[in-house]
Amino acid sequence: MSPLLIAAAGAALVAQADQANERYVSCMFAVAREQPRGLSADELVAVLRSACVQEREASHVSTIAVQRQRGTTPPEAEAAWNTLVEQAIANIASARARVRTAAR
Repeated sequence: MSPLLIAAAGAALVAQADQANERYVSCMFAVAREQPRGLSADELVAVLRSACVQEREASHVSTIAVQRQRGTTPPEAEAAWNTLVEQAIANIASARARVRTAAR
């Protein structure tokens, strides 16, 4: 395969991963907005971890594919994915807390 075709395939894979990640994060924000005001941060994190299963799986598959294409080992790719998910959940929970605090 030519370097140009490899680069084009890589760019398409990254675009697919970006779209899948956007759907996953958007879903988690929607879930966070639907939660009652009295929900604690820990409860929200638990809800987010179990929400948006289809979106999470699509994002997981495409993100791992990009990582693997870049030469990352399977364990490294999984570790990077887990870190991304935990950071996203923490950021969404933090954003919700700031919005709730500002609304008081």
